[in-house]
Amino acid sequence: VKVDSYEHDEAGLTTEDAAETVAMQEKRLGKLVQLEHEIELLPAVKVTGPAEATTALLCWGSNGPVCEEVAAGLGLKVIRPRVLWPFPAVQMERALRGVQRTVCVEGNATGQLLSLLRLQGLDADDALRKYDGRPFSVEDLEAGLAEVLS
Repeated sequence: VKVDSYEHDEAGLTTEDAAETVAMQEKRLGKLVQLEHEIELLPAVKVTGPAEATTALLCWGSNGPVCEEVAAGLGLKVIRPRVLWPFPAVQMERALRGVQRTVCVEGNATGQLLSLLRLQGLDADDALRKYDGRPFSVEDLEAGLAEVLS
């Protein structure tokens, strides 16, 4: 068997026992609650750019540096979660205070960060996606922003 839907017990053996399944699920959920608490104690969202900026680029991972470079030239804020799950919603909401317009910049076709934002009741006004296997260049991002911010 390569894949099954059984739970694993403390010894790593598969089980179909309902009580054991509930116990292991509750153990995982407890860890998630603790992790959510710990994340809120850490700087899980990085914010760069002018504090008074009312437009922000939302990005994650390797898009951060190019977003910061372009944002610096345009006077924009960059908001970048360092942790994606559990999502640091409280810190993200705090980072978005005062921001009137957001552009989510992602190097994927499906809008993974935007989906996480929406799960938390947040959203972006616009989205720029690049999914040709190459990272955003400064020129790519400037051209995309010229379109959505005009």
